[in-house]
Amino acid sequence: MGKADVLAEVMLWLMTIGIVAAIGTVVWSAVLTTRARIKGGRVKENARARRIGWLTAGGTALLLLVTFLIASSASLNINGKPFTDTFWLRLADMFIISTAVLIVVAVVALIFSKLRIRK
Repeated sequence: MGKADVLAEVMLWLMTIGIVAAIGTVVWSAVLTTRARIKGGRVKENARARRIGWLTAGGTALLLLVTFLIASSASLNINGKPFTDTFWLRLADMFIISTAVLIVVAVVALIFSKLRIRK
């Protein structure tokens, strides 16, 4: 097995672990939120918190849709062979662009919150 094959194998395992961890975190969060709502716990039921939740979910879905539509579908050479599956090329590009946008949004929000606290 060559170095490129080992690197590809490691990257596939790391992506699998990351996806499983992300799905597990979403399920865990949903279970905790549902339990808190049933027990009347610390989940705020006011309209503002609910609106923020819906706006966040909708904004994320809209971001993923827009970045999928603008993503590139140019073929790539992988192990000397052209990869031309348009859907998977767009999907990979969508995640790269969305991640970059979300990182920029997080940094801007952090800077905004730090400047607002000082006043």
